[in-house]
Amino acid sequence: AIKVAVALNLEYVPPYKKNASGGALYIRPLLLATGPMLMLGSPDEFTFLVWVTPVGSLYGSGADIPAVDGFVLDTFDRTAPKGTGHTKLGGNYAPVFGPTAAAKKQGYPITLHLDSASHTYVDEFSTSNALAVQKQGDEITLVVPDSTSILRSVTKISVVEIAEKLCGWKVDLRQVAFDELKQNKFAEFMAAGTAAGITPVRSMSYNSHKPQLVHEKLSPEGPKYTFPSENEVKRIDFGDGKTAGECARRLFDELTSYQCGDQPDKFGWLWPEEGIVAEDAKLSA
Repeated sequence: AIKVAVALNLEYVPPYKKNASGGALYIRPLLLATGPMLMLGSPDEFTFLVWVTPVGSLYGSGADIPAVDGFVLDTFDRTAPKGTGHTKLGGNYAPVFGPTAAAKKQGYPITLHLDSASHTYVDEFSTSNALAVQKQGDEITLVVPDSTSILRSVTKISVVEIAEKLCGWKVDLRQVAFDELKQNKFAEFMAAGTAAGITPVRSMSYNSHKPQLVHEKLSPEGPKYTFPSENEVKRIDFGDGKTAGECARRLFDELTSYQCGDQPDKFGWLWPEEGIVAEDAKLSA
């Protein structure tokens, strides 16, 4: 089904351009429960569909890799502890629309969630996984937050392979305390995901006084969210606090070179290996 969907929409595949940022045909397989039942349980009928759409980078594009400012939603939980945070489920995304919209209005295009049980450990961004870089002399370690609420991202898995096998870096999969960010333990911080690609995060801001997003009483217009005042917000800078770090650039360059076919696929990531052509649409006949 994926092969056919792409073949039928080849005209929407963005043109290849070396060193360009983010142009792609986004593929979304979706499984819907469509059986005739209202009870709480698994139906006996499902509909599988695949939709595709041309996209640019989620957080901007250009000759340089855009670095973004982030905000920590430390009082708003994306998922429940021991819940469905590790799965690609629509219900994990809809709840964050209000808080992320409020953050975006304040100039924060990306938002980070802490663990729902204690609000002391880094989970992931609303749109993607989080990765950090530690440096000690010439030794570089890619730190990967570990939690049962984090989505098992194929982009993150690919980046970990690149870090270990191509860059020669160490990889540390563990719980990451939010205090480590506050104490400037990381040289770089970044997002990794299908839509985000590799997005360097130049700063993370958080509320140092009180809950930054207060869920007020419901109104006919829906829930409202209150953002903290300027003097309540503290900012954590990574690197120079302005541009992408060298490790994020290296990971971005390596990942996109495989995605664009600029070098042989030594990892076996590309599918189908021979590519997709218009004739593949006949598979639907």
